[in-house]
Amino acid sequence: MTQSPQDQPPGPSDGAPAGWPQSGGTQPPAGGQPGSTLVVNIDKFGRDTASKANLYIDGIRMVNQEGANAYGVHPGRHMVSAEVNTMGRTYGQADLQVDVPQGATVQLFYTGPAGVGRPGQLGFQPAAHAGSGVVRATRGCLIAMLVALVLIVVLVVVALFFSGSRTTGVKSGPRAITSASQTDLRR
Repeated sequence: MTQSPQDQPPGPSDGAPAGWPQSGGTQPPAGGQPGSTLVVNIDKFGRDTASKANLYIDGIRMVNQEGANAYGVHPGRHMVSAEVNTMGRTYGQADLQVDVPQGATVQLFYTGPAGVGRPGQLGFQPAAHAGSGVVRATRGCLIAMLVALVLIVVLVVVALFFSGSRTTGVKSGPRAITSASQTDLRR
């Protein structure tokens, strides 16, 4: 069964309705021009440039970038899903059903997790990275262990330095001067 041109999703040059990304694989909901706007703010998920968000509205993958992304939608209930994609591996899944009133703009915020295996957060307010407290605590413990290791190495070096002068047979301190003076006087 073939589709007529108006039944096919818009592509890069198909003249998608205003407010819709100009890319294949995205399409407005059935029924004509959207009357409301859904803005999804995507927060950075890490320092890694290979990470990108996958964003779905009513099961349709949307073109997006970090920051605010506006999409024209029809009024009513919509399912918004987001996840982090790093070289084909996805994590940080989050879903939210949103009611969008006629002519309104609804803002959502997706925050990816601080690490793999943790959920992302999708809601009406910006959120901290999921698991960021655990990451900070782990970093703090590693830094504390590194400082302790450096301190132990310094103490060992200082102990070896001072104990090394006693084992070389070279006398030092007041007794050494006294011993040397007595030896000189006997000659």
